[in-house]
Amino acid sequence: SFRKQKIKSYFTEKEWLDVLYPLLEGGTIPVFRRIDTSKGMTLDNITMYESGTRNVIFCSEDYKLKLLGYAL
Repeated sequence: SFRKQKIKSYFTEKEWLDVLYPLLEGGTIPVFRRIDTSKGMTLDNITMYESGTRNVIFCSEDYKLKLLGYAL
């Protein structure tokens, strides 16, 4: 848990519901990794993997490129 590890989470409930949650399919358990461990959990500082397979579900670099219009 983020609280047990004292990692601050800075994404909002809206960001969770609009961006991350729709990527989880049928019981997928996410595992989060921070890119910069000196910073908290934000959409631009995390990679979300599928537990067990380690398939990337969300990559903050791809997300940034999509927001800037450089990727689909």
